[in-house]
Amino acid sequence: MSRKQRGRIRAGWGWRVRDTAFLPELENPAMATMAFHALTMMIAEMIAAPNSTTR
Repeated sequence: MSRKQRGRIRAGWGWRVRDTAFLPELENPAMATMAFHALTMMIAEMIAAPNSTTR
């Protein structure tokens, strides 16, 4: 494996593994980041919901 290929794989490792693993049609990094942020917020709300006394 060439050095250029290894760098490209490492550069795309972050959002590509997290998002396109279950959203393969999402090729735009900005869209993938937004989708992952929305997913993270949903998980955070599910964790916080049982502890919240205001709901």
